[in-house]
Amino acid sequence: NILNIDQNKVGSRAYIINSNLKNISIIFKGTDITKSNYNLPPNYPINKKGLTGCLSFINTDFKNVELSANYSNCEDAINLINTSGDINFVNIQNSFSDALDADFSNLKIKKLKISSAKNDCTDFSAGNYELLNLELNSCGDKAVSIGEKSKVNIKNINVNLAEIGLAVKDSSVLSLDNANLVNLKTCVAAYKKKQEFNGGFVELNDFNCTNFIKKFEVDKLSKIILEDKIQNN
Repeated sequence: NILNIDQNKVGSRAYIINSNLKNISIIFKGTDITKSNYNLPPNYPINKKGLTGCLSFINTDFKNVELSANYSNCEDAINLINTSGDINFVNIQNSFSDALDADFSNLKIKKLKISSAKNDCTDFSAGNYELLNLELNSCGDKAVSIGEKSKVNIKNINVNLAEIGLAVKDSSVLSLDNANLVNLKTCVAAYKKKQEFNGGFVELNDFNCTNFIKKFEVDKLSKIILEDKIQNN
């Protein structure tokens, strides 16, 4: 019940479409483009079909599944599009850009571990997501990005080193129980980015952020609540 996918050509991708995955571990091993001079395709890393993941799951249901990726060299290491179900573990290391990107999905992820992404560690859009345990380290931009009317519940999260710890935007809602964030420029940001949406709403309970420049950043259309108290910039 282990599927190994080895990338033999930079920019090549794997897609799993219209599937029911159960009791399986899927491992993507990419090519480390930082150690050699590769001739990258035009407009890299976007391919001509507009799909962004080195490993993409489209119209797929998960049950008792583990996903991992290392040295992805696409815009997203793993991209989940219109997916549902339960994922036990996602482990992503050394991403060329984003690590995990989930769109139009309804998912429960029990454990998520990401290390070294040059852009966002996670990006959740247009869906419902329940995340139990997150370990996010060395994120080039956002540790968690939530947008486009998403509803996200996070039980426990630890973040070390990112520009923004939690970014909630465009009519999205985040409810977070326990957080420990360290080495950030901004701990939590809530804002409107796209014209067709409103701001973001964040509710925090047990929240700890250390070694930061700005704790909260919130615009007029958004709200951040920490232990029943509204927070300002």
